[in-house]
Amino acid sequence: TPRITGTVLVEKTDSNNSKANIGLNLKFTKMGEEVPGYTKKVENGWSYSYKCVRAVEDYINKYQDLWLTVQQQDSSTNTFQESVLFPTGCTTKLADVIKYLEELPCSKVPKMKCGSEILADEQVEQIEKMTALLNPNPDMVKIKVKPRLLFRPLDNQGCLVPDPGTDFYLYDRVVVVKSGYSVPFGRRGTIIGIPSEEDGGITPNSLYDVVFDDAFPGGITLRCSPG
Repeated sequence: TPRITGTVLVEKTDSNNSKANIGLNLKFTKMGEEVPGYTKKVENGWSYSYKCVRAVEDYINKYQDLWLTVQQQDSSTNTFQESVLFPTGCTTKLADVIKYLEELPCSKVPKMKCGSEILADEQVEQIEKMTALLNPNPDMVKIKVKPRLLFRPLDNQGCLVPDPGTDFYLYDRVVVVKSGYSVPFGRRGTIIGIPSEEDGGITPNSLYDVVFDDAFPGGITLRCSPG
């Protein structure tokens, strides 16, 4: 699993030492990056999700001879000759394997810095379903509150944080309380991603991943439904 989930380079025979990667690219130890929903760096190594294990099983089952040959090679290297893994007469070609990998769903998942708290696609999908089911048309309610507890959005406040002492966690509900930004004023959403220490840790200017209840122009599709 460690080898196939990372980088396995094949040096092509018909080019000037160019190489192709036939690994699943689901972990990047040297770069300190992982793929949400598939791999996660833990204290003693790596943790692999069921989706990751399934992707490995499907890959090995489809190209059994290839990975049997890889296992027979020197375990201290991750670079192999194309003529060794794809000998003359072999029905499987390097181009076939590369095409297969490019079409896998995991190849389209953006990698993140290790240590980031990220919800998987399935969890985000459930959040979208629950918010649509529980609160399709929010009620407008008038209540009395103390003025000092209110945040008044003004243009001259710049990047002033409404409540600097607030700690945010996954699944927290948030609301946009400033106007003039790409996200419309008053939009509600759920936090689905928190930055890692390598990304600067948690600061008043941290950028969180949020899936909003409603689509809006200019929104980015990030592990959620398009729109």
